[in-house]
Amino acid sequence: MPSAAYTEYTNLMKRGAFRNAAVLAEHRSLEPEENSGFWLTQQSRVLMRVRQFNKAYICANRAVQAAPGNRYAQLARAMIW
Repeated sequence: MPSAAYTEYTNLMKRGAFRNAAVLAEHRSLEPEENSGFWLTQQSRVLMRVRQFNKAYICANRAVQAAPGNRYAQLARAMIW
């Protein structure tokens, strides 16, 4: 079952509230108890959606650094490169 934060994130994405989704993902990535690699990947995803490719690449690269085995982070980074 997805977390409440992820459900909120997906709802924001579906509504086209990309800025709010990016802010939510950024805040969650900074929480010490959260999986920063996951949330950085989500932030990268929304930044790609709004064509902020430089920021998206930075987030994706940070996600790979935080969780080198995260294939979604690797894929996000590869999609921008």
